[in-house]
Amino acid sequence: MSGSLPLEVLQPAWQTAEVFALWGVKTVGDLCKLPRAGVTERLGREGMLLWDLATGGRDRLLKLVRPVPGYRVEEDFEHSIECLEPLLFILRRHLQSLCDRLGATWRVAAAAVVELHFEDGSRHLRELRIAEPTRDVELLFRVIHTALEGVSAAAPIRGVVLEFRAVTPAGSQSLLFERTLKDPNRFAETLAHLEAVVGSGNVGRVRLLPSRRLDAFAVTGFFENEKSTVPLRALEESTCSGLPLRRLRPAPVTQVFLVDRKPAAFRNARYSQAVTACDGPWLVSGDWWDVTQPGGARSGS
Repeated sequence: MSGSLPLEVLQPAWQTAEVFALWGVKTVGDLCKLPRAGVTERLGREGMLLWDLATGGRDRLLKLVRPVPGYRVEEDFEHSIECLEPLLFILRRHLQSLCDRLGATWRVAAAAVVELHFEDGSRHLRELRIAEPTRDVELLFRVIHTALEGVSAAAPIRGVVLEFRAVTPAGSQSLLFERTLKDPNRFAETLAHLEAVVGSGNVGRVRLLPSRRLDAFAVTGFFENEKSTVPLRALEESTCSGLPLRRLRPAPVTQVFLVDRKPAAFRNARYSQAVTACDGPWLVSGDWWDVTQPGGARSGS
């Protein structure tokens, strides 16, 4: 059928069409009977392209498109889940699949995001940071298991989403006199167990705050690499200098007697003492420069 098509369907240039007319080539079939090398020799590149179109033998180069790798799985359950064991069984299967994807692209997981969908429409989202990026299925499973042990909800689970934050593994060499953790992921798992007992935000390292308040500190995570935003000068100023203070925990209720607006004696439930000398006031009562802070806008203590 294609051999009977007129030559005009190939849309040749008018100079080439005149040459074909002189040759007596009127259809596509007539052009296909001619040798490709002879047409190319006499008509050049255009003749070669027309002959390829007529015979259908022109090679079409395929463009390789690599899909963007995804490390996310979603599943809606046919029957709702009411306890942890079947949920862990499903997550373990998805973990194996995601770790296989990581291995195929030479990546490791730096964080895992677990999202639970409940029948009442509520959701529970938890992002779990991996202390040392890995694609070990057993280790990742323990991290997720520890995080989900303390989750409770009023409705059954109808779906789950599991996603990895993938990064390129980075090799590092410790310094000669540097001490590092033998197993950072095991240490992070222990911290997660402790946080489940004492509460979220109560496990970490202590960071001094730029304040003159007593006990002015914050608790930050052990694996946080963020640099402290506290200026060095503020940290130096926050360290009290002068006479040592003896503190009691908890602080007892104490009455202070003033003479000429100066402390002359104090008394509590255990003992009473007279003040022999006093000086000050010293600016150690807190953020005295900020009236919005507890203990602010005071002159001293």
